[in-house]
Amino acid sequence: MNHPDEDTLLKYVLEVLDTSDARELKGHLDACASCRLACDTIERQVRQLGTVSFPIETPDLPLPASTRRPYVLYVLRAAAILLVGFVLGYTTALMREPEMQVVISQQFRPTAPRVSVSHPLPCEQVDIGRHRVL
Repeated sequence: MNHPDEDTLLKYVLEVLDTSDARELKGHLDACASCRLACDTIERQVRQLGTVSFPIETPDLPLPASTRRPYVLYVLRAAAILLVGFVLGYTTALMREPEMQVVISQQFRPTAPRVSVSHPLPCEQVDIGRHRVL
C-alpha cells in the first residue's frame, strides 16, 4: 500500500472510513512508523479541537414581540362574542315561544269564484279580514 494522504488519515481517526479500507490502513499503520506518527498528530489535533470553547457574546437586545399572539386573541374574542350572541338569541327565542311550531305544507286548491252579477253585494257585507262574503 502507498502512504495515505492526510484526508484518508483524518477519515480513519473520525471513524468514517469504509470497513475494508480501515482494515487495510490499520495494517499499514502497524508497519509504517511515519504514517503512524502522522495519524497520531491528526488524532491529537482532533482531540484539541474538541476541547476548544468559543465564547459567544450575545447582545442585550429586546426580543421582538410575537406577531402571532395578537391575532389569536382577536380570533378568541370574536368567537366569544359570537357564542354569547348565539346563547342570548336562543334563550330569548325560547322565552318568547317555548314550544316550537312546525309548519305543515299545504296545497292550494283554487275554487270557482262565488261572484254573482245578478246579486251584487254592498261593501258593508263583505268581510275583507276573513276573505269571505257575509
